[in-house]
Amino acid sequence: EYTIDVFFRQSWKDERLRFKGPMQRLPLNNLLASKIWTPDTFFHNGKKSIAHNMTTPNKLLRLEDDGTLLYTMR
Repeated sequence: EYTIDVFFRQSWKDERLRFKGPMQRLPLNNLLASKIWTPDTFFHNGKKSIAHNMTTPNKLLRLEDDGTLLYTMR
């Protein structure tokens, strides 16, 4: 038996979130992140998994102008 602590990163494109403006990349806070669709990813044959939480969720969501999202969590 073993335990690992990982940073899990996913990226996908949602054309509905494309935007034009002076910035090419926007960091999204946790409140906005909860309102955007994210994949329901799981580890096949995993025995147990937990999301690491501190005083705030350990997540980062970044939106690029072409609608690409980068989602990182611990």
